[in-house]
Amino acid sequence: VGAMALNSLRYDAKQDVDETRQGLLIYGGQPNRFHEWEFRTMLELETAGTDEKKRKEITAAVVKALRGDAYQIAMDMGRVKLMEKDGIENLVKLMLDHAFPKQKSEAKDLYRAGHLVDGPLSRQRGESVIGYISRRRRWWIKLQLMDSSIQLSTTVDA
Repeated sequence: VGAMALNSLRYDAKQDVDETRQGLLIYGGQPNRFHEWEFRTMLELETAGTDEKKRKEITAAVVKALRGDAYQIAMDMGRVKLMEKDGIENLVKLMLDHAFPKQKSEAKDLYRAGHLVDGPLSRQRGESVIGYISRRRRWWIKLQLMDSSIQLSTTVDA
């Protein structure tokens, strides 16, 4: 099974989140934290709206919260490109490519894993039903992002 995509959907009882004082997620390029980092980063950017100065401040804060591979990707992108209007969006795309380099093949593996009765995407011991449903919903959303051609049947045989 495609370990990178699947790891980001595994049940995590601890769910520890490291944040900066500004509330930005500290991110090192791990696939299992990518979607949370992307969501929170883009949400933070949305609060800036069209205020260019505020967007640049958020960009700088996001980069300060990067570690390891993620920080290296931002450095490779360069200050000028990061500070452009769509700099964070482009950084997110690069992080996605880094976290999930084989998206199409991993999407197929993720699809198969989602159908295993006792697999990593089945309800885990101690996991609430709401948490399980949320994780399955994230599985479907992630699957569609990775390969939009994958579909589920709308009919269910009883």
